[in-house]
Amino acid sequence: MIKKLITISVLSLGIAFVANAADKDGDDKKGKGAPDPAKRAAAIMKADADGDGKVSAEEFGKSKMAEGLNKRKEGSADAFFAKADADKDGSITKEEAESIPARGDGGDKGKGKGKGKGKGDDKKES
Repeated sequence: MIKKLITISVLSLGIAFVANAADKDGDDKKGKGAPDPAKRAAAIMKADADGDGKVSAEEFGKSKMAEGLNKRKEGSADAFFAKADADKDGSITKEEAESIPARGDGGDKGKGKGKGKGKGDDKKES
């Protein structure tokens, strides 16, 4: 009985490891977006249905990227589009799409511009 339990546990861990390592191209498709600006720009520009070289809000709203963003949080696609449309003309050009920072860049995050306290700031100084 114990041998069966150990075998099942080892197999389960092995399956979990293999499933986690299955993405060989390194793009980590877990709903985290494209790993670099060029791939993200290509994904955005796929939504250009009329071929005019830019993606309208309507085109983006029908894209797989928008669908994925909204699955995580309703309204995320609209917020992403608004940020990506740098000149606020209602469409995203390839240049605008390429200027979106890679995920994990964080922009100004952690550069002291917020009002919150960092770890350990609430401790009294001696």
